[in-house]
Amino acid sequence: MAVRVERCKASGDCRADAHNLAEISPQQDMIFDRCQPSCYSSKDFVEVIANGGGNLVIAGFAGEVACLSTAIEAFHRGHDLVFVADASASHPLDNVPACDVHDVITRLISLYGAVTTTRSWIKSTSPGSRARGHVP
Repeated sequence: MAVRVERCKASGDCRADAHNLAEISPQQDMIFDRCQPSCYSSKDFVEVIANGGGNLVIAGFAGEVACLSTAIEAFHRGHDLVFVADASASHPLDNVPACDVHDVITRLISLYGAVTTTRSWIKSTSPGSRARGHVP
């Protein structure tokens, strides 16, 4: 199952579409709207992560905003987080190039959870992997 979190609609309405989370099959994507940078600003996201054991893998654009704020909040809630650095990106800030911003954000996120690459994450979570449960 993949969970995709999206920002608010242009109308500013941040309520998730009405649905019963228990009826969603594990093969379906779940989409959560949010009004703040952290994915935890979605009440439904909080419920799904809590009911799923508090483990999450994040990747995406705007590492300096959404990924970082979600990582910090996951840490504060005692959740286990993995950040897939090479599947993420950041914006440039002032005269600092995007790749340099992303390097710093990746280091900051490593204070709050594990950081890995796509290849390592796939290898560690693939059936039959000796490293199952361990993300380098």
